[in-house]
Amino acid sequence: MNLFLRLLISVLILCWLVPLFYGSAFFSTLPLRVIRDDANRYVIAKHPDLPLPDGLQVGDLLDLPRMSMADRVAAVQIANSPPGLAVNIAVLRDGQPSTITVTTTPDQTRGGTANIASGYPAILSLVALALITLWRGRDWTAWGLLLFAALTSIQNLVSNIPLDPITGFWLTIVATLLQVIAISGLYITGETLVGDGISARVRWRFRVLLIASCSVALVMIVVRRWVIFVDGNVAAVGWLGLTNLPLVIAVGLSVTVLAVGYRASAAAQKLRIRWVLFSTSLLLLTVCAQILFPQNGIGAAIVYGLLTALCMFGYLYAVLRHRLVDVSFIIDRTLVFGFTTALVVSVFALLEKIVESFALGKDASISLQAGVTLVIALVLNRVHHRVEHAVDRYVFRRQHFAIAALRGFTRECAFIEKYPRLLELSVERVQTAIGGTGVAIYDRRAESHDCEISCGSTTFPGTIENDDAALVAMRATQHHIETPYKSSVLDFEGYVFPITQRDRVIGVLMCGARHGEKLAPDELEALDLLAREIGRAIYDIRMREYERFLTSLAADRIANPGEQARRLAQSGHARLTGPDAAYF
Repeated sequence: MNLFLRLLISVLILCWLVPLFYGSAFFSTLPLRVIRDDANRYVIAKHPDLPLPDGLQVGDLLDLPRMSMADRVAAVQIANSPPGLAVNIAVLRDGQPSTITVTTTPDQTRGGTANIASGYPAILSLVALALITLWRGRDWTAWGLLLFAALTSIQNLVSNIPLDPITGFWLTIVATLLQVIAISGLYITGETLVGDGISARVRWRFRVLLIASCSVALVMIVVRRWVIFVDGNVAAVGWLGLTNLPLVIAVGLSVTVLAVGYRASAAAQKLRIRWVLFSTSLLLLTVCAQILFPQNGIGAAIVYGLLTALCMFGYLYAVLRHRLVDVSFIIDRTLVFGFTTALVVSVFALLEKIVESFALGKDASISLQAGVTLVIALVLNRVHHRVEHAVDRYVFRRQHFAIAALRGFTRECAFIEKYPRLLELSVERVQTAIGGTGVAIYDRRAESHDCEISCGSTTFPGTIENDDAALVAMRATQHHIETPYKSSVLDFEGYVFPITQRDRVIGVLMCGARHGEKLAPDELEALDLLAREIGRAIYDIRMREYERFLTSLAADRIANPGEQARRLAQSGHARLTGPDAAYF
């Protein structure tokens, strides 16, 4: 994509931030609400924060045929109209017609503030998603999200521009087209991400269903709006559920293609698919909730905005981050520790209220109340840490014991005196603790890393060149890397940890990931520490061997000492031969 086009799209996307800077001055509202009753008719309802204009009552039936197209659009359809716009509202009350003229005013009500507040997280997350995928996207997974985020941003901007009703009506038709194309972007992301996880035949079936549902949705939405606002026919008011259904199906197809392709996809893609599947499923639930339970009040508006922002974060994390944490780990930790924090805070508030009411009284000084509150907070802070520790131990039991086992062997490995035994115990303990697909330890030689020992079902290469891309990246960062790695022979799903000795990489510890699951951050940290301790243990073993070699050399008990010295220089753990071989 050339630079000019990227800059143009960036400007269009950033234009959507304009309403955030102008706030309520950008939006206007009528001092009434138009809602659908049980008979699918438009009726007058009271604005939550404004009095009804004189001459109107709650429940008055909106008489669309007696209104002009501009008045119909301004009263029912347009999300934002210019301030001071006069709108003629024709109603029927007990069969008697009447017409009342009302004027739009700047929306400085609580509802308007709630709509703006709910827009902050959704707008910023969509803009971030669009801009980052625009400038950093490298494949159709990112381009599909760019299409979704950019067109959704522009569609919302177009829908909220304060224009005259007729122009606004035609722009809503354009916004509907953008919305349908944006949903197609989600499907493109899902289909590209699963790759060969679905067959060509299934792929084409999904595409046909997507095109059909989007086309039906577009036609039905346009026809419904034309019939209502151009012709003034109230018969199409009840079509709203039917017009939303194809859009829900289109979003559901993106969820379905991800779910179908997940099981057959390559292991390396499964975690990324899980993040996108989680985000798209949450987006689908949010859309369904907005259709079934339209925004009504500040709470609902903010909740829908935060859910949308959470979806966008999931997409960003999955597409742009190389190392991912399992979505289930994030959800589990967030829910459990969020609950324990809320519980402790609730207990704190309750105790503080009890002490204030019964022990201190209302006439106690502010400093005394603050001091007692501080004491309660300090006590409950320790309680909070103990509760979190207990939760970590019993709720996340498997991870807790895995980390405990790794840390235990980290302390013990420095006291192992034989190199073969050190390697044997290392792969055995790591495999038992992690439960992955395999473990291997490699020794660094002059030109390559050679596999010393391995276990498990993963097929590890016997020899890896020192300049393999994965090993170069690992040496550069002195930190573990995730495999498969681009342009590397390491094509298994897992991790490579550097075994270091005085800041020099002398080998690597490789661990295959658990089936369909990534290791948690604290497990990776424990393995990083263990790999470093293995390096120190190897260093100690080599130093003891050198000491024994020098002692035997001084006592003239080694046959062919030159050869033995070369072997020790080439491989620090090489075994000596001769009269003292058993000793070593």
